[in-house]
Amino acid sequence: MKDKIIDIVFNGKFTLPMKYINALCYYIIPAGALLYVFVPYFIGDSIYYNNAVSLGSVAFYILLGLLFIKPLTLIFSDIRLFAKLLILRKQFGVLMLWFFLGHFIGTVLSIGYKDIFFLIQAQGLKSYFVWGILAGIIVFLLGITSNVYSVKLLKKNWKRLHKLVYPALLFTALHIYFIAGDVLPLVITVLYGVVKIIAWKGIKIPVKRYCITSKKLPN
Repeated sequence: MKDKIIDIVFNGKFTLPMKYINALCYYIIPAGALLYVFVPYFIGDSIYYNNAVSLGSVAFYILLGLLFIKPLTLIFSDIRLFAKLLILRKQFGVLMLWFFLGHFIGTVLSIGYKDIFFLIQAQGLKSYFVWGILAGIIVFLLGITSNVYSVKLLKKNWKRLHKLVYPALLFTALHIYFIAGDVLPLVITVLYGVVKIIAWKGIKIPVKRYCITSKKLPN
């Protein structure tokens, strides 16, 4: 058991079933996410708004995963599992887009676009809709360009476009803060900045030797 864990985590010795992963990320899960909102809405169940909020939370967690995976791969370079997961960034970028769309559509259906614009005018930058819309625009752009065709079409501009993911994190954190006064996303944003700087400085944290020699791992 210990050897299998080492092979997976440190050597990256496992095969990603890309055919099934693509089917899940591009078709099955997106369809399920939209149905999660639309089915309750059409049968008159108000729970669809709570479902939409849940989809927004999932989209945020996916965004965190997309952001943290690259610097963690550089810092913990002997954990090949991180490098293996980098392959899935485009798939999860598309998945994040669909969760956001479910969140956005459910929110508009519940509150109404007229009330949303009224709240934006009344509250200004303190309105969570402002930051949500800004983050949503970026997520939409990143999602529709998370494919090989966009990479070929945009070339160097593709990387420039996808650097917008950094302000998207900040806008999303502010969106959540102004909704519920939750500072945790802002703390995570600062933490990401620290992790990014550590990776940029080329600091490596070796863990393989300790874990292999540790007796804590099950045999």
